[in-house]
Amino acid sequence: TYAGTGPAVINVEVDQYRLQGSRETAFIIKATGEEDFTVSIHQDGPVVPETPVAETAIIRSFAQNETKLHILPGFESKVTFPAVDWATLVKADPDTIVVKFKENATAAKRTAVVTVKTETGATLQNLTLEQSWRNVEAGELQIEEIFFGGTEVKNQFRADTALFRNDAADGDQYIKITNVSEEDLHIDGLLVAVSKGSSNKSLTGETELPVLDDAIGVRAVYAIPGTGNVLKAGESIIIAGSAANFTDTNFDSIVREGLNLFDTDFEFYNGGTDTDNQYVPNMVLWGDDAAGSFMLNEFGLESYAIAIAPKAVTAATFATAQAWTAVPGCFTIPNEWVLDGVNAGVKDDDETHEDPLAFNATIDKGYAQIADKWNNRFQIVGKSIARSGNDDSDDSAKDFAAGDPSLK
Repeated sequence: TYAGTGPAVINVEVDQYRLQGSRETAFIIKATGEEDFTVSIHQDGPVVPETPVAETAIIRSFAQNETKLHILPGFESKVTFPAVDWATLVKADPDTIVVKFKENATAAKRTAVVTVKTETGATLQNLTLEQSWRNVEAGELQIEEIFFGGTEVKNQFRADTALFRNDAADGDQYIKITNVSEEDLHIDGLLVAVSKGSSNKSLTGETELPVLDDAIGVRAVYAIPGTGNVLKAGESIIIAGSAANFTDTNFDSIVREGLNLFDTDFEFYNGGTDTDNQYVPNMVLWGDDAAGSFMLNEFGLESYAIAIAPKAVTAATFATAQAWTAVPGCFTIPNEWVLDGVNAGVKDDDETHEDPLAFNATIDKGYAQIADKWNNRFQIVGKSIARSGNDDSDDSAKDFAAGDPSLK
């Protein structure tokens, strides 16, 4: 009720109406010397879609106690939750549900459908819960940079000597991996692999290897150790060939003009003569056909991949189940495990070669390069290959460019 004289403004607040159909109300305005008049308010309820809305919620494999998922908003709805042992409805609110998920330790995704209906039984939405068998999906992690060439070193007592750092037992080599998603990612057990063979077999004269269409053939596989490794969105990790400081002059009169990799996130370690920085976690060795020391080929005549194996796969089971029977001491990784792959190579302008890529075209359709001449170390030393933009076309010839290492 309002009483007063002169112009009046009436504000009406209307609650949300979640039921089907409509509702009405009215109020009367009385003015002195005028006839009463009535103001009616008509409110329609939400419109039920002609066909139920179909949506899919992708869930990562790790156990989750409270995951909030959105359902079709605006309705007075009833949620029918599937009878599965790996997902439990914790709470249902008008526009959201909260679900608890057990870890998916299988080798396959698993699905269940949540049905959302109106108060009268009309189906509004079918929400498919799809829990992946892994915590990272393809395209979320990228190999951003590979520094395989090493940097120049010189002997103080021999002015004519110029070597590369990785001519020694360990070199200032590294692989940089970046989280390009908008979420923090659990990267426990992430595999980093190096190919067996190159994409330049007619140049190198190496033995032709069997062509793999549904897998990649690798000589070395290492895994990120431990649990609780979370890589924040937009951030990177550095895995060093050897986590050492390559900027100093040491007792053997070698002047290192290299990189300081002493504080990298992880390092490759293969036992034997391989150096071990006790302050940097070692990658877990799953398999390596070169015993005693880990090195990347200094010309980039290799390919590189990151992958996630199913939870049940361990270093021991991998070495047996994924042994490359045609190439003793080496392994295969199924394409569906691979998150990202980069072929690298050397293009010789004097020759035209149609060599098969080290990794099949499903993984990478081209190869990145530093040198354009075979065996030209002077083009390679001190350079890395790195992504030239944010797009990933799965063609390293387009996606990568040579330049100075980002850690320089």
